[in-house]
Amino acid sequence: MEPKNRTQSSPFPVRRACVAVLAGSLSAAWIVLAACSGPEVEAMTESSGSTTTDAATTISTTTISTTTISTTTSPTAATAASATSSEGTEATGSGATEVTSEGTTSDGTDSSTTGGTTEDTSTTDGDTDTGSGVCEAALWELPEASTEELAAHDLGWIPCDYSVCGPDDAEPGQTMLCADFSLDGVPLEYLGFVHPNDSGAFTTDDVISEQSIAWLNSPRHVYRYDASIYILTELDDVIDQLDVYFTVRALEVLRLDHAATYEALLVDTAAYPEEPILDGLGWKNRNGSYVISFDTSPLYIAAGLTVLDQAPVFNEMEMYTEYSNVPAISIDRETILGVSEEIGSRPIYNKPGDDENFLRYAREGLAETLIHELGHRYIDRLNSVDAAMKGLYDRRVDPDACAKWELEEVLVASASQLHFRKAGGVGDTYLDYYDVVLDANLAVVKECPDYAEWAETFASPSGVHERYDLRLLDLE
Repeated sequence: MEPKNRTQSSPFPVRRACVAVLAGSLSAAWIVLAACSGPEVEAMTESSGSTTTDAATTISTTTISTTTISTTTSPTAATAASATSSEGTEATGSGATEVTSEGTTSDGTDSSTTGGTTEDTSTTDGDTDTGSGVCEAALWELPEASTEELAAHDLGWIPCDYSVCGPDDAEPGQTMLCADFSLDGVPLEYLGFVHPNDSGAFTTDDVISEQSIAWLNSPRHVYRYDASIYILTELDDVIDQLDVYFTVRALEVLRLDHAATYEALLVDTAAYPEEPILDGLGWKNRNGSYVISFDTSPLYIAAGLTVLDQAPVFNEMEMYTEYSNVPAISIDRETILGVSEEIGSRPIYNKPGDDENFLRYAREGLAETLIHELGHRYIDRLNSVDAAMKGLYDRRVDPDACAKWELEEVLVASASQLHFRKAGGVGDTYLDYYDVVLDANLAVVKECPDYAEWAETFASPSGVHERYDLRLLDLE
């Protein structure tokens, strides 16, 4: 992707689990979860607290505006021991694993931090050429950074070698892996080491607690990308700042090179749906902001939920409640490191070095992970205005639902994977791996008595492969 000016082992059958918060009436504020992780499933149940205090805190910021570098995103490898959940239950059979938790917890909040710097600590003048004239071959080992470089929180220590590709580094279609990228002009700020309640992401300052969304209940290093996307890390080491950098790179590549998809999932969703409310319901949802957290709460690669707005507004004219919710995506900092032979980036890319598996996922797979997770959150926003979305939403808490997790996984995965098959950006190695997961889930779905009804609602020819015919939406 050319820099552009801003105008503003065998995979398991269930790929990711998706957590959703039900945005109902004020008397029915409850959260259902259907999280999205790696090849396996995690589902957590959270109870949401309720307050009306305005989220206000003093946060020092480091504006990141002139660093010119290329970057990468983080992969999905991990050790099973790195995931923590409480009161989890596993369901075997189809290969889907369901975990119910009162709130997954994570450690690591004792990382060193500078609090918050207030000066621009950019290290280049914005004129650096990040093309082949400067960096002629990709580096597939993690870089080093001094304590001072990390303390600046401007990400300027990350060299351009982590964006370019050599002649043998990429396969056809892997433009995401080799996309040119510069932080110059990208609206990214470091907000400090603060509790998520004090970051400005939520409508009140006590949404997160030990009783509500407990896996976010600790201070984090918080960065804000653009106006409303908050990127959080528990620690502040090289790998953590790389995670931030590569997340921003993925978002920028999506915004510029997959603009319609970015708009559909991250821009249009900031507005309330125009469709009328379904009979018997009394609310509308929009996404007020987004949280992407690197921690150790998912069982596998990633999980997601929609955090319920704790200060909804009743629309007197339309007579319904308006919720500004917060989709929160959690990516396991340990799982993505390319270590495990069974889960994460190593079984996807099969490179000998842990670092290379991590970096290949970071530079390519992370973007698809974000699109996949946002697909689940797309359902949450429309749960009061679209009967099909409400049906999917309600299935998450239906103990008798056939293919309870697999159906939603099929719909979301096929939409995301079909997009990258058609638009390019993600190569066959990654997509082929997750096609196996998709096929396994689809086989379960087809055995359900309601399959014909689901096909009538969601299916249309993909033009690529029949596995993608049953999908949530078309991403352009």
